Amino acid sequence: MEKILSIVVAAYQAADFLIKGIPTFMDERVMSDIEVMIVDDGSTDDTAEAADRLGRQYPDTVVVIHKENGGHGSVINTGIGEVFLHCGRR
Repeated sequence: MEKILSIVVAAYQAADFLIKGIPTFMDERVMSDIEVMIVDDGSTDDTAEAADRLGRQYPDTVVVIHKENGGHGSVINTGIGEVFLHCGRR
């Protein structure tokens, strides 16, 4: 089934938020319809590990992207680029 909604989560030093917040999106009624893209913006805390753990826990819903720190705008641009890339593959 095609995803109908992509959510881009900008994550910098956000390990606690990811662990507590991302599971709130994981409702069985919508998981097949959404993708949650976590873009780790070069965090130096446990954000990368937390994102990867969520990607393994929800492999059909969570996409994890790691990049060098570039600020909020670069995270959004990376996420949008990835959404378009995914759309082209479907």
